[in-house]
Amino acid sequence: MTGNRPLQLPLGRERSVKFLPWLIGFMTFLATLSLAAALLVNALAERWDQGLDGRLTIQVPHVEPPDSVEDELRLDAILKVLTDTPGLREAEVLDDRGMANILAPWIDDPTLVAELRFPVLIAVTLDGGELSDRVLQDLSERLEEVAPGTYVDTHRRWLVGPIRLADSIELVAVVVLLMVMAAAVLAVIFVTQTSLTIHRSVIELLHLMGARDLYIAVQFQNYSLRAALFGALAGLFGAGLTITAISYALVTADDGFVQPFQLGLSAWLPVSALPLAFAAVAALTARITVLRHLARL
Repeated sequence: MTGNRPLQLPLGRERSVKFLPWLIGFMTFLATLSLAAALLVNALAERWDQGLDGRLTIQVPHVEPPDSVEDELRLDAILKVLTDTPGLREAEVLDDRGMANILAPWIDDPTLVAELRFPVLIAVTLDGGELSDRVLQDLSERLEEVAPGTYVDTHRRWLVGPIRLADSIELVAVVVLLMVMAAAVLAVIFVTQTSLTIHRSVIELLHLMGARDLYIAVQFQNYSLRAALFGALAGLFGAGLTITAISYALVTADDGFVQPFQLGLSAWLPVSALPLAFAAVAALTARITVLRHLARL
């Protein structure tokens, strides 16, 4: 009773069993959104870290009372210190246009930026990696000597909060994914046990005809595999449409505060594997449930 013979159990006709694809589809939908959120937050955290890695920002306050000549002399002295410091590749002084670009989301008037007399910003690119605490301390002391009030910003303090938040969101998304997967297992167990109860007389007849437990278990396994795969693909399709719609809405918003997001190919690969994972879990769960149930008979 193995091989390519047709199924002898009329599976899929019960009301409870008919809901299995829809349950799996809804769970796949939630799992896909959770996994996509985790991957997206992880990509954003890496982008933040890589965007500021190997960079320093030096803030040079203006002299008081205002003196443009003294400001130029202080700036030249600071650039001389930066040139003599090992481990620094490039130092770029941000002009009014650069400051205007930075403040564009908040202040869209370049003349107002110039009138507010912001500190002079110098973007420094490191030669490789990060500077040690000792080198940073020495650099800060030398800059303080030539231009009191100069501040060296490594950007790390700004990343502590966002990275912790990203880690928390990733953890919550993973927990949700595991809970959804556990709920799918429970749903398959319930549906399989219900179907076993309904078809008990047929199963006993198959046993009398010489059918083994494994043969019966394979029938439930194959049905659960097909039902779960159908539902999971539908759930993945719905989640893909949702992600695309949200991404499109953020792109068209263009408010300068909320950045659009897109999942890359490396992120879509594990997301696309979710239907296979749900189908495999459903099939294995049904198989184990049937074998354990038949072993007790």
